[in-house]
Amino acid sequence: KLTTSILQRNMLPQNPIIINERFQVIDGQHRLEVAKNNKLEVYYIIVPGARLEEIIALNSNNRVWRSMDYINSYASQGNEDFLWIKTFIEDYAISVTQALTFLFGSEGTAPRAAVRTGRLTLSEEQKETARERADVLWEIRPFMVRPGFIPRAFLLEMVKVANEGLGQRLVKGVKARGNSFVPESSRKEASNQIKILMGV
Repeated sequence: KLTTSILQRNMLPQNPIIINERFQVIDGQHRLEVAKNNKLEVYYIIVPGARLEEIIALNSNNRVWRSMDYINSYASQGNEDFLWIKTFIEDYAISVTQALTFLFGSEGTAPRAAVRTGRLTLSEEQKETARERADVLWEIRPFMVRPGFIPRAFLLEMVKVANEGLGQRLVKGVKARGNSFVPESSRKEASNQIKILMGV
């Protein structure tokens, strides 16, 4: 959208990127990428001592930042854990909520707070477990009536099954139903649905 908007009406001179004295981009990474990719002139303002935290605070007051905004922001600084979760989300075409569920199960709001504050840390074991859980969803998604709609209740029950090493059994049960699978929205119904699919 940003690329289309800039190419239709170039407002980059009126919306310069903000950098600090070390030429680190503090705000405007996307505008900079659009300018570079389309060989447009880059306009910038140097704000000595500017830090990303200050811009996050400023932007948070201007509009509500989504979790993905925080992830992109910390990933752009080279934070390895944020780079990993960004790639994980893109590779599996999942939401931030789904990614955090695969990483942490149902641990409440703590992981989301860690995303906002830049304190998210991931072990190799967590990453591997998250991939195993996401692989189950990846395999059953094509058999869903609405592939983009995965209720959290079903996701949590699916994570439990994957934790028990029974993910492929669930996949087999879903595939046997053809392209008519609709995951249940309540924990109890999702649990019963999964048991039926697995022949338990």
